[in-house]
Amino acid sequence: MREMKFRGVCAPDSKYAGEWVEGSLVVCEDGSALIVQALNDHNTITYHVVPETVG
Repeated sequence: MREMKFRGVCAPDSKYAGEWVEGSLVVCEDGSALIVQALNDHNTITYHVVPETVG
């Protein structure tokens, strides 16, 4: 199976504001968007991104 990757700009209130990140996309019911990166088999990091920048 091919892994889908997305990218987006971190939200302004984020520690990483304005930085581009890439990984798996999660869209929440409220319309917010998250990018999740797998660091290894047991750890991930999640970024809140601006939904309009996701591609």
